[in-house]
Amino acid sequence: MCCLLALSILNQNSFIGTWHLVAANFYKRDGTLVQLYGADPLGYIRYDEQGRMSVQIMQRNRPILPKIKDVEKAFDAYKAILRGYVAYFGTYSVDEIARTMTHHIQASLVPEWVGTDLVRTYEFSGNRLILRTPPAQLRGEMMHGELIWERFSNE
Repeated sequence: MCCLLALSILNQNSFIGTWHLVAANFYKRDGTLVQLYGADPLGYIRYDEQGRMSVQIMQRNRPILPKIKDVEKAFDAYKAILRGYVAYFGTYSVDEIARTMTHHIQASLVPEWVGTDLVRTYEFSGNRLILRTPPAQLRGEMMHGELIWERFSNE
């Protein structure tokens, strides 16, 4: 039991810090790559010692909302802006045996996520953290994601 607890603490400590997004790749069932946040997304994820986390991912060069008088055009513009951004915060837990990271969502840009758990498998590769999502319905198709994060060098 002592060794498992030490392993759990060591494993959780591996996540602590701020990471920047290198790639956000999503794959359809047939393996086709879809970059929901563009080829060069911007994002940060942070884990702290108290078990709190936050993440923000944004597509670069999202449309700027013009002054629109036509309500339908305004809805379309808002939809395009929101499609290129995701953010949430909460707490996290690590299961070192299953190699999963669970984000326990307390607040989110996506209201349906509040109060839910997002489970990702994880892998470390050098100074990179790779989080993989289970298959989910995204923009009308089943896809799974692979988010590659790199630790900031000063941490």
